[in-house]
Amino acid sequence: GACADRTYECGETGAGVENFALAGGNTAPRGAASTTLGTTVWVVDANKSVYVYNTSGALQGSWVAGGLQSTAQLEGIATNGTDVWLVDNKTDKVYRYAKAAPLTNGSPNATSSFSLNSGNTSPKDIVTDGNYLWVVNDSGSDKVFKYTIGGTYVGSWTISTPGASSPTGITLDPSNPAHIWIVDSGTDKVYQYKDSTGLTFGSISANSSWALDANNTNPQGIADPPPPSAMLSGPNTIIGNSEGVAAEAVALAGAGPVPMLWFGTTSFNVGSATLPRVETKARSIDDIMSTFGSSMQMPPAPSISTDPTPVVSRPSIDPSESDKLESADKYINELIGRLANDLWR
Repeated sequence: GACADRTYECGETGAGVENFALAGGNTAPRGAASTTLGTTVWVVDANKSVYVYNTSGALQGSWVAGGLQSTAQLEGIATNGTDVWLVDNKTDKVYRYAKAAPLTNGSPNATSSFSLNSGNTSPKDIVTDGNYLWVVNDSGSDKVFKYTIGGTYVGSWTISTPGASSPTGITLDPSNPAHIWIVDSGTDKVYQYKDSTGLTFGSISANSSWALDANNTNPQGIADPPPPSAMLSGPNTIIGNSEGVAAEAVALAGAGPVPMLWFGTTSFNVGSATLPRVETKARSIDDIMSTFGSSMQMPPAPSISTDPTPVVSRPSIDPSESDKLESADKYINELIGRLANDLWR
């Protein structure tokens, strides 16, 4: 929210969960992105700086986007977990900062850039699934433009929702990568556009919407990591899409207690009574995987099975899918590590 200079966390239907004040210099927020677990949030400011926060809203650092014109007016940010893309409303360009996601200081220059389509002259925000980029445009005819990750224009579709004429933020729905969410600063609402990521022409109205927190006025950006329960609660659960992880590479089977494979084949289950408590505690654990080995010693797990057969036998995969699977594994391991550590504590 740009009026209060705060980030607001909302539930699935818009109910407020918590909110945090932005850092002192982050007084003109223009876009947000997050990791798939919500452990890191990036907020781009009109002062050409990218501010990095953890899940508790604490500032981790900031860096200045170099290589831009002095008149640049940044309006949105996207990340695949490694690179960062910024969209400039003044030059109508998208700038890519390779390997900038981990940065918390410095002033790197853009690695590359591309010009937006001639109709995309009022860009307000950007999002990526690792393969494509979507840019929401706020003009006389509000549209969503789709580009390849390399900047090739694919197509666009018109936002035809009555009254929603001030789109300022765009994100992908992690529970279904075919859906797009758009936040509107005129109505202070979030709108869902079902099955819209594949669209390249025509127009579409929102199929659902919900109002933001009463204090969350003039929203300028939106990011949508899945809550822990969504990541552990059913078939075809995805850990990714906002960071380019293929949905099919990260499916967790079963809608009941989830087998935790951290300690062996079937060490223990997280059941419905335990899971909410673990989820709540896990939200407060920052960067657990980076400190797991050095600051905590986990007791050995009870041995259930001596079968040396791996839990998952990975078949030969196409090299083009290797990076996606590696990224998927990383986030699965991070999640399991958080929950397993909390259960032992």
